[in-house]
Amino acid sequence: MKVFISYSHYDKEVAQTFYRHFNERGFDVSWDGSINVGYKINELQKMILACDVFIVIISGNSIQSSYVQSEISLALGYMETRNKPIIPYIMVENDIPSNLLQYQCFMGTSNIENDAVKLTGALEKIKGSILAKQEEEQKVIDTAREVATEKVEVVKRNLAEYTVKIFDRLKKNEKRDRRTAGIFYGLAVLFLGTAVFFSIAKIRSTTGDPEVLRSIEYILSNILTLAIVIALSRLSFALGQAYMTNALRSEDRIHALSFGEFFIQAYGDEATRDEVRAVFSDWNIDKGTSFHSQSSSDFDPNIMSALEIIKEALPKKKQ
Repeated sequence: MKVFISYSHYDKEVAQTFYRHFNERGFDVSWDGSINVGYKINELQKMILACDVFIVIISGNSIQSSYVQSEISLALGYMETRNKPIIPYIMVENDIPSNLLQYQCFMGTSNIENDAVKLTGALEKIKGSILAKQEEEQKVIDTAREVATEKVEVVKRNLAEYTVKIFDRLKKNEKRDRRTAGIFYGLAVLFLGTAVFFSIAKIRSTTGDPEVLRSIEYILSNILTLAIVIALSRLSFALGQAYMTNALRSEDRIHALSFGEFFIQAYGDEATRDEVRAVFSDWNIDKGTSFHSQSSSDFDPNIMSALEIIKEALPKKKQ
């Protein structure tokens, strides 16, 4: 416990007696005797602000000392605000100053040694009270820390369970979407190949027909069928594209959740609610991919245009 002694230099012997007794009992005593010549006066102010008990020796000399009065004023403002004790030691034949009437004073006697012993005992009681108060405060702090730690563990546990469920769901969705995308892409290729094969086969089967006009009419009659096949190919590609995009997004979300899980394991004890929310907010990724930017027109063989070219190239029936 830190004790500060304020006194007039004319009462230095009394202050030294107190200092010796307090120091022998293990108290950390501060006074102007602790400051070497040449140091700034604000070092005393720092000592007053750091002490647990402020003791001022009241005598005719200290009442007349502007330094002691300044120290008393500082202590009254600071110690009172922080509920720290101020002990005025009233030397024999001196009255209690008006600014210290509200405090329980120690009335001195002519036996300074005996007064020092009694004053040391009073400090021991104050020390016991301070230690008891600190113990209670520490219990409150420990309890709060335990509650906070328990909350963190609950959050970690809940987040772990949450991420496991989301991982499983996303992995299932990713596999399902990739499988479905593969099926639709396969159908798109199948329909596209069928259209190409159908158009070539029909053209070849009619090129030997002597009735050219009939051949042309026969080809044109199949344009509708080819258009339907191509439309199915495009539809299959679009559906495959949609499922592949979802599959890639699920994979990105899995990576984002993996980072969030790592963040909680590494910094869960220190992370705030906003930080955790910021980390896990990235899991709901909704960005485009290379598949998302593709269009069925990129894979359009333009069979309709080819048929038009073939139609123009074939000889027309003479009038």
